[in-house]
Amino acid sequence: MQDFLKKYGFVAGVAVILTAMVVVLTVQYASSLFKTKRVDGEDVIYSFDGNNVTADQFYEKLYDSSGFSLLISSLEQTVYRQAFEPDADMKAEAKLQADATISNFKASYGESYESVMIDILKQMGYPGKLSSLTDYYLSTLMRTQVEHDYIDARLAEYWPDFGANEPRLISHILIKMEDPDNPTEEELAKMEEAKAALAVEGADFAEVAKTYSDDTSASSGGSLGLVTRDSISEFVTEFADQVYTVGTGETTEWFKTEYGYHIIKVDASTMEELKGHDELYDSIKTYYPNLANEITWAQIEAQGLDTYEDADLYQQIKEYYGVADDEETPEETVEEGEAE
Repeated sequence: MQDFLKKYGFVAGVAVILTAMVVVLTVQYASSLFKTKRVDGEDVIYSFDGNNVTADQFYEKLYDSSGFSLLISSLEQTVYRQAFEPDADMKAEAKLQADATISNFKASYGESYESVMIDILKQMGYPGKLSSLTDYYLSTLMRTQVEHDYIDARLAEYWPDFGANEPRLISHILIKMEDPDNPTEEELAKMEEAKAALAVEGADFAEVAKTYSDDTSASSGGSLGLVTRDSISEFVTEFADQVYTVGTGETTEWFKTEYGYHIIKVDASTMEELKGHDELYDSIKTYYPNLANEITWAQIEAQGLDTYEDADLYQQIKEYYGVADDEETPEETVEEGEAE
């Protein structure tokens, strides 16, 4: 929960929440290109909160007014919301995240928070229900699961190039000092306490970091996430020089930087050790820029949604996802047959 809030910046302000709501409010209108069933002679491409959304509604309320980028957002929400049946834990987490968003609106708008949120819903053509937030977060969690499963199944393929940059998860403890060359008795005493705590048999580095570290990472057990040979250049030289001196589960000696004294722990450094950590999947998607699109298109095909009515628009979508145009379209096949 805390990681999600941190990742999306909800604690910092409402702006990101508003952006997220734009997507959740448009998910009800998915492209008529990707049909799932017919009701009363109309193509129904998504059912939301008990209501069917038809192809005509999509063109009228989404594409004509908001354009291609919003079409993609809506399409992806639809695809991932239908990817699998979420379990009770995932649904509960989505509800927690929606409640956190509502809490932030309350903090920002006071008693008027609900009317503000409902106004936003209505402006997007949605019948003002805060429950739609839960659906959005559920879709987000489902997408994350699909992406992780996809990458896990192909991790050995992605690892050679990515792994050559020696990714590893690290944590650290900082005892901050005003003048590291001349530490005060109080600063030295705190460092000794931290050393003693780490020396206890079975000591948990993360718990010691939470208790003693002066870095902002203390709240997350000192975790600095995933680093690579390239990214360690972001740290001061003395720190960067220490990151690759020890292996998984090991800690460096205490060392000095301009900020004070540090100690680093390597939490994971091999493919198997990193597997399951969000930081690995995020970094791999960054390293392979089209991977997220590749995964989405795989879902589109897996769900049998790669059919279409408008050939030009469908071609735009294929180009967006980087799909090779090496197959005849249904229209082309029909025209060829008529020509014969």
